[in-house]
Amino acid sequence: MNQVRVRAHTCSCTSPYFELCTAGGRWFVRRFTGGNPTVTTESPWLSARTAQDLWTQILAGQAQ
Repeated sequence: MNQVRVRAHTCSCTSPYFELCTAGGRWFVRRFTGGNPTVTTESPWLSARTAQDLWTQILAGQAQ
């Protein structure tokens, strides 16, 4: 199994907060909600370009 590397994240003091992650050459975004940081959802695993575009949309408030 590939080790997950967090490339960027938003502030964990807000809900939801997000992490941009990579593993095995693929990228994905984790979304943490509520007060329990173990509850997450993940985007599909994407190419670097597509994941970075999604990350930009999240930071701009255009995607959740």
